Amino acid sequence: MEQLEKDWAELDSSIEGHDEAHPIHAMHRDGHCHEAVMWYVHHLTKDVRELFAVTGIGIPMLSPKRHSCPTDATDGHAKVCQAYEEQVTCASCHSKTLAV
Repeated sequence: MEQLEKDWAELDSSIEGHDEAHPIHAMHRDGHCHEAVMWYVHHLTKDVRELFAVTGIGIPMLSPKRHSCPTDATDGHAKVCQAYEEQVTCASCHSKTLAV
């Protein structure tokens, strides 16, 4: 868990200070949503998922948009892009079409 938190902090700092309208922010957010859903589906027991439902803890919706690395990507952005590609791999395996 410590490594995961360290990785997230590094990604956060990679885009810190950039304009919120820059597409890297949407990619970063959507990557985290995919990751949260993957953890929910593949790493939580049925009992824990049921507890989430009873307590009203929401699970993020997944964006149907498939992001690509911006043409003006910095080295920090490239880290976010690489993380995103790793985070959305479930969409490739669990759907009949790729998000665009």
